[in-house]
Amino acid sequence: YPGHDGGAIHAVTTQPISKTDSSVTGNRSVANGGAIYISGTDSATIADSNFLNHRKEGNSAHSGGAIYMDAGVTLNLNATKGAMTFSGNTAAGRSNAIYIGSARDDGTAAFLNINTAAGAVMDMQDALASKTESHDITITKTGAGLWKLGNQSTFETSAKTNIININEGTLYL
Repeated sequence: YPGHDGGAIHAVTTQPISKTDSSVTGNRSVANGGAIYISGTDSATIADSNFLNHRKEGNSAHSGGAIYMDAGVTLNLNATKGAMTFSGNTAAGRSNAIYIGSARDDGTAAFLNINTAAGAVMDMQDALASKTESHDITITKTGAGLWKLGNQSTFETSAKTNIININEGTLYL
């Protein structure tokens, strides 16, 4: 339900989720995901969208200023034209674009795929964060475009692996 988990979108479904050409601005949640909360689905795809000025209020820090994705989810972020921007998103007062959580306790991995087409930019001015206890996290960058990752990202885990693959294009830190 929007406002509690996911200020604009609360997606707990077994069906794939897709959102394209959107500007999601100024939403708030009192729990997880200032704009979008994703859990229970195998995959979610967001393309050519902007996430600006979201806040996560209450609870602990690192809970998804713009997007909260649970373990077991594959989140595909696709910048196919121009810039896809994450800016001004916070969780408990800290810069945070995407938080990878671990509400599931079955050890299921989380996958974040960043795809930027030639000439496109994923401009992530806010940090990535996670705090998982039994989940592996894999982040993969593909496509000839640019991924700008700003701020200070934090991955707290006792999982076996956290992997960041840059298969194509450029990552600016």
